[in-house]
This record gives sequence, structure tokens and C-alpha cells, in this order.
Amino acid sequence: MRVTVDIDSKWWNDLFRVLEKGFELGLGMPNEIRKTRRGYHIIWRGLSITKEECLELRKKLGDDEKRIMLDQTKPYKPFQVLFTKKRIRKI
Repeated sequence: MRVTVDIDSKWWNDLFRVLEKGFELGLGMPNEIRKTRRGYHIIWRGLSITKEECLELRKKLGDDEKRIMLDQTKPYKPFQVLFTKKRIRKI
């Protein structure tokens, strides 16, 4: 399972806060950090966790509340969608 966090802020402090929280929660260094038009996408892959644990981690990490709500209430839509068709830059 992967854990994705969408930060709609360009402030480095917000990015570092999520990274620090990820370390506190035992996730370690993320596999990928992407700079987007509005902020950052942070992705941890290969985690041995359930969907419910994934949702709890995303809440603790400060993921976008609307994305979490959609993943909890809309089982027919893809889980943890990050739009990659937008112009993004990996960092």
C-alpha cells in the first residue's frame, strides 16, 4: 500500500512539517516528492498497512481533507488519486 499526501502550500515549512511527521510515525524518507503548481505531492510506497491505517496516516500527516473524505465515502472511485497530468516538477 502507498500513502500519498497532497499539500496545497508552497511553503518549505509545510513540506518539512509533513516529512518530520512521517519520520515520527515511522514511515522514514518518502519514495517521491513532487513539486506541483500549488504545492507538493509526497508519496511513501510499499507499506504493509490496511486501507483504514492508510487513511489514519494521511489524516495525521495533514493530507487534503477533501481527498480523504472522498476516499472514505466514494468506494467506486480510484483510491488516493494524485493528478499527474498537470505540470509538475520532481524534486
